Amino acid sequence: MLRRPLRFALLGCALTAAACGGSGGGAASTSLSGYLSQLPAPATSDEVILVDYADLARASEIAGVKPPDGTSDTAAAVDWAKAVSGITPTKGHAAAALLPQAANMDSSFAEKAATDDVGWAVPEVDSYAERDTPPARVSVLDGRFERGRLAHALHDAGDGVWVAGDPDGKLHVDEATPARPLGEALWLTLDGHRLRVASKKADVRREGDTLADNPALAALAGALDHHHAYSAMLAAGGPLGADALDEVFSTRSERPVPGPRCDGLTGAAVGVADDGKPLILLAVTQADKAKADGNATAIEGALRTGQDPVTARHWSDIVTVDSVKVEDGVVVATLRPAGMSLGGWRSFMLNRAFPPC
Repeated sequence: MLRRPLRFALLGCALTAAACGGSGGGAASTSLSGYLSQLPAPATSDEVILVDYADLARASEIAGVKPPDGTSDTAAAVDWAKAVSGITPTKGHAAAALLPQAANMDSSFAEKAATDDVGWAVPEVDSYAERDTPPARVSVLDGRFERGRLAHALHDAGDGVWVAGDPDGKLHVDEATPARPLGEALWLTLDGHRLRVASKKADVRREGDTLADNPALAALAGALDHHHAYSAMLAAGGPLGADALDEVFSTRSERPVPGPRCDGLTGAAVGVADDGKPLILLAVTQADKAKADGNATAIEGALRTGQDPVTARHWSDIVTVDSVKVEDGVVVATLRPAGMSLGGWRSFMLNRAFPPC
């Protein structure tokens, strides 16, 4: 499973339905734009905001696999997770969705102890998005969660809120579990099919400003939804705008990138879709939409004739460019994987290879 330690360094680091017992049944997958309105804005607004998203139900369809029923079949859960996340070949098309990091599930999904600790498991998730700002991560997940199992596993914190671990807000390493590797507390609520998981009690309720109020994130999400992305990673610079993203996503290295540079970026995203065959999506926003055409030219030039600053491989050996267009002020590049595995789409952002100019 691909881990994402770079994010810690970069950061310096509700749908309403009647509550019911037992299984909640299936939940409709939610768009990335819809999820932004469910994720609270960070308490401090001077940092880069990172967002993860995946429609695991769609990824399962693409890969030709089904999530196992229940949580007792660990082997089936492992096989399914490897298929939808791009670790193993599938019966259908290649798929490469991000698994949620909530409760450390992207790495502990196969461990019964994790499910016993927090009362849910990744195969129950249909779709999700999370604000990836540790130590204040917030996740919103839609799926087939069992209220009774959650109530049995968790402590009642009152007002419809559960807590895993000690709610004092301190780390208890001696009480670590696969779902809480530092012994940290997690706060959870279940509203119909929607599970919210947060590392701070204040974030477990949908209140105040949300990430939908961030212009760059909203524009990026709209572009990715338009191209039917089933998994994506987004970053926006908050009020620092271009300065923040230039610091985080610059391609400075010992191998200078030739050609024009991107100008005035306020947000960047990478994603993956399937229109009959795998499709990689790259997108950027800029504070001045007049700069979009120039950034589109720079990005297309870099992808067609430049090099990946991390590996020094020519981009043309890694991906095939379908198009680079300006769509409602967002520069969107659509690519086909060539000399790369589909799962490599996430490395464009993790390794700071994108934007490529």
